[in-house]
Amino acid sequence: MKAYKTIVTHLEMTAPFPVFASPLIFDRPFSYTLERNMALADYRQLYDNVGRAWRWVNRRKLTDRMLAALIHHPDIDIFVLRDGNRPIGYVELNFRKKRQAEIVFVGLVEDYIGRGLGPQMLGHAMHHIQTRAPQRVIIQTCTLDHPAALLLYQSVGFTPYDRKKVVIYDDV
Repeated sequence: MKAYKTIVTHLEMTAPFPVFASPLIFDRPFSYTLERNMALADYRQLYDNVGRAWRWVNRRKLTDRMLAALIHHPDIDIFVLRDGNRPIGYVELNFRKKRQAEIVFVGLVEDYIGRGLGPQMLGHAMHHIQTRAPQRVIIQTCTLDHPAALLLYQSVGFTPYDRKKVVIYDDV
C-alpha cells in the first residue's frame, strides 16, 4: 500500500447563488441522464474509470451494502455522461442535509478531459442544485485531483473555507 500526502481544500457557495443557465443539452453522441438505482458494478466501474488517476479510493473500500446505502439513498442524485453507450463521466450530488447540497464527485475519464465537458457537467449540476433551493453548496478537491479542478470550482463562485493536510492510502 502506498501513501500519498495531499492537501484537501473545502469550498462553499452560499445563497444567493450566481445565475446558472438552464441545463445544457449535450450534442450527439453524448447523453446526460439522471440514474436511479444504478447497478453497483456499473457504479464501481465508472468510479474507478474516472477516479483512479486522481487516487479516488474511499468508495473502493466499501462493501456492496455500504455502497448501496449511499448511492441508492433517495436524496442522492447521480448524473451519468455517456458517449453513445459508454459511460465517460458523472456527477454525484448529496441532498441529505436539507439546507445544504454537496457535490460529492464530478469527473470524466481521462481521454475526455479538456473538451469542455467538465465545466458543462458542473454548470448542469449547479442548475439542478438550485431547483432544491439550498442555502449552501459544498465541494472539495485535493492536490491529487486534476490541476484545473480548484480553478474551475472557483471560476463558478466557490470559495475555500478550510484546508487540511491528509494522507491517502492506495493499494493500486
